[in-house]
Amino acid sequence: MDRPTTAPPSAATQCGPLVLDSTYDPRLDGCSDTPKDFTPPRPPPSLDPPETSGGSVNQPPSSPTTTNRPTDERSFRHGFWSVRRSAVLSAFIRADVPQGTRNRFMACGYNSWVYRSNEQTPRYRVHTDKCHSRWCEACQVEHRRIVARNLQARLTEKLGLRGPRDATKVLRFVTLTLKTSPAPLGEQLDRLYKCFKQLRDLALWRKNVTGGILFLELTIGRDGGWHPHLHILASGSYLPQDALSAAWLKITGDSYIVDVRLVRNPAIAASYVAKYASKVVPASLTHDEPHLVEAILALRGRRTFSPFGSWTGWQLSKPPPDDCSWDIVAPLNQLLAAANGGDPEARRIVLSLHFTETHENEPPNTTGPPDPEMPDMWDGPESQ
Repeated sequence: MDRPTTAPPSAATQCGPLVLDSTYDPRLDGCSDTPKDFTPPRPPPSLDPPETSGGSVNQPPSSPTTTNRPTDERSFRHGFWSVRRSAVLSAFIRADVPQGTRNRFMACGYNSWVYRSNEQTPRYRVHTDKCHSRWCEACQVEHRRIVARNLQARLTEKLGLRGPRDATKVLRFVTLTLKTSPAPLGEQLDRLYKCFKQLRDLALWRKNVTGGILFLELTIGRDGGWHPHLHILASGSYLPQDALSAAWLKITGDSYIVDVRLVRNPAIAASYVAKYASKVVPASLTHDEPHLVEAILALRGRRTFSPFGSWTGWQLSKPPPDDCSWDIVAPLNQLLAAANGGDPEARRIVLSLHFTETHENEPPNTTGPPDPEMPDMWDGPESQ
């Protein structure tokens, strides 16, 4: 196994109690959601590649035994949603999720190592065990970034869309809804996807839409019923909203609310719609265990986003290539301990990691006051 080619910071090997000020890194707030009798599974012999994989990466030395690992590395990854994470684990048990899946979920964030890129201005990444669960917010934040970067690259490569001028009259954001229903969620999802398949077979759709990608979103209506809907980023020509509404009503029998928006900025749109690849249900659902359990059961084995038409085959979930090589700096636990002890270099690296993990390629704000960038993303309802 290769040795690190770059020595870690001088104080990074001085492990000590981790009691970081909350103003220093908001995610290091502790995480007490691990059952006392939980022992994470032994990690695989090799780790997942860094978030920006593709270059050569030196492997870390053998990991410590799983029974004596500290939990601060996991808190760095999951502290921002530790309460919701406990609720998801409880729902996993209620939904009879397989033990192996639960073990991977609980072990996510262990065996964390910090890597530095071999560049003039180095970047830092955390290389850690991941569960890749759609219910893990930490993994899905990373997934959203990957989808956004890949989608923007495909729009440039396949459609030649490099800026707002290129997107004119080419991209549209379509929303299809179903009327709130007391029917079980699984039945509603089967119906939603069946109706969308029928819509794609209509001349209206085939004439005006060449391809796209759909994302599923689930919300709870005011009456407590499920409200599933599809968000679609599509390429093609003018798609009249009134005709689409009439066609959707004819297919569904009771739902006519649709929306069609002309996209003006493909880069911002890619980041915005990619959030639906990782945000199938609202975070507030973790406080509603019956609905959360139903969602876990209904979505098991079901794809929540998928390219179609001429976009079929776009690999959006695969990390984009990175040609630079990466060297080991130190285990994350040791780096955090050194930062807590006042080592300025360790603090600088940890702050860089925190910024990268929480802000890099985030989609525009979609709650609260209107985002100033939103007007540049799409127009109002399109007219011919």
